[in-house]
Amino acid sequence: MSIEQAFVGAVAIILGVLCAAVGLFQFSWFFRLPKARWAAARWGRRATRIGFGLLGLALILLGWYIAMDT
Repeated sequence: MSIEQAFVGAVAIILGVLCAAVGLFQFSWFFRLPKARWAAARWGRRATRIGFGLLGLALILLGWYIAMDT
């Protein structure tokens, strides 16, 4: 595993954990951001939370896949 792969994998995992946390804990500061506010207005807050939770899970898996050098 190269340093670049470890770095990209770690960044993807960190962003994935952030997105998953937003999906689980409903951070109000996040839903005040313009893009998140737009998504919540368009699809509803619950669907937006589910979407961000799934996005977080996908990013965590992607980061793990990249970091494992497979």
